Amino acid sequence: EFRGCLSELRSNLSLLRQFKWIDQYTRAILIQMSLYNPNIQMFTSVSFLLELLPAGGVSPSTRFEPFYVQGLTSIVYLIIIVIHVLFLIYYIIKEFQDIHHLKIGYICRIWSFIRLGIIICSWIGMAIYLWRYVEIKRVTNLFHDTNGYLYINLQLIAYINDIFNIIIGFCCFFDHFRRVQKKAKSSQNEDQEAFNYMVKKVICWLGFIKPNQFDCQDEKDEAVRLEYYDTFQYFPIVTDRLMEILYRMR
Repeated sequence: EFRGCLSELRSNLSLLRQFKWIDQYTRAILIQMSLYNPNIQMFTSVSFLLELLPAGGVSPSTRFEPFYVQGLTSIVYLIIIVIHVLFLIYYIIKEFQDIHHLKIGYICRIWSFIRLGIIICSWIGMAIYLWRYVEIKRVTNLFHDTNGYLYINLQLIAYINDIFNIIIGFCCFFDHFRRVQKKAKSSQNEDQEAFNYMVKKVICWLGFIKPNQFDCQDEKDEAVRLEYYDTFQYFPIVTDRLMEILYRMR
């Protein structure tokens, strides 16, 4: 739901310019807005940044950060969280048993750090999930009280959501290597098996990611060539206009 209007935004910019908040010394203008889609329960934090270059011209940039309102809305979410906590407690007890039996040898095993990474990232992810739930609850209550007519800054929730996604990515990353450990146990040389597996993954990454980057770079180069081509194409026209302005200034 977009409660504001474009004319009001323009009038605010004109007012800022009238009171000389925006003048020739201004280097950037940041416009923020918050959007809400009630059909899918999704908030979106929108930021428009207009950089005023010293040599003239404007360099615009935009950032959209959507996130869903997913809280403890049913008993299913609560059951899943309880099961997740029980599994974490089980793995923690198991790791303490390994530390007690292996002692200093526990540190010498690389797979021990991977399991510790899964446990630590899981607990951090749960804490961030609860933090995000509290913030979303606060924002939804504020949105309900104001009916969307008051600006609500969603940057904090978007920041929390980004951290949560990063933590989930680390959990998936460590879990992937835990599966490599199970696969390597069937081999006589675990280190060699793990090294070969990592080499295969790097080759696959180079095979799929690098060509995509090269294609994107070619598209950027083509866009730059077209831009400079258009600039030089209209260079005589711009020069004639400049000479006409200088002639009038005489």
